[in-house]
Order: sequence, then C-alpha cells, then structure tokens
Amino acid sequence: SMGANGLLSTSTREKAPRIVYPPEGAHVELGTGPDGKPLPLVVKLQAGRAPFRWLANGVPLGDRSRSRTTQWTPEGIGFSTLTVIDAAGRAASVGVFLQ
Repeated sequence: SMGANGLLSTSTREKAPRIVYPPEGAHVELGTGPDGKPLPLVVKLQAGRAPFRWLANGVPLGDRSRSRTTQWTPEGIGFSTLTVIDAAGRAASVGVFLQ
C-alpha cells in the first residue's frame, strides 16, 4: 500500500499550476456582446492538480473546477489579478490590464 512517502513523491513530480492565458502583464481588450455588456475572458491553465479554485482580485469565481479553462466576466476595465490554487495548495497568479 502507498504511504505518505508515495504521496509525497507523486506531488513533487507533478508540476505546479501555471496560468498560460492571459500572460503576465498582458493588455487584454474586452469584447462586448450585442447587449453592450463585456464578454467573458477565457483563462487557461497548465499543470497543477485538479480540482482548481479560481480567484479574480481575491474573490473566488464559483466552485472548484476540474477544468483547466474557465471564463471570467470582469466588472470593468483596469488592472486585475487572476489567481488559481490547485488541490495541493499551490497557487499561480497573473496581473493583467483590461481595456
């Protein structure tokens, strides 16, 4: 049976999560729908262990998700920080400018 050591060796081989889109420091132009409201921004993640918890400016976005892609509808333009935390408690963040 696998003990704590087996679990530890698994988690060290596993890569920490990384937000690949939008990239750090990106200026993202928010599209608007036919109703004039901002369209959601698609956020993409690599690696890490599901499920993932997403945060925008420190505020959780819905429930934990097993998907490596999520959608976030910003409240407006300006600087925002997107963060993901994986099941192992490892976090990744990017700062982006919404325009």
